Amino acid sequence: YYGIATARSAIEAAKVREEAARKALDTRRRLLRGGKATATDIVDAETDLTQAHLQRIDAHVDLLVAQASLELAVGARLF
Repeated sequence: YYGIATARSAIEAAKVREEAARKALDTRRRLLRGGKATATDIVDAETDLTQAHLQRIDAHVDLLVAQASLELAVGARLF
């Protein structure tokens, strides 16, 4: 059960990180249009967003594994 709660918390935290990375990318794109950022800044921001997205996916996989482990432990389908 605790693994499920932990994974759910990780998913929520990953969503926040992903949204922050998305906003940072949008900001850097605006700065690029204004001549205040470089293409490298955009690539870095895109990389950050991709990493945040992958962390969210990993957290979701952890949730599925925790759910399957709990079902195996109790011997019944719960989810």
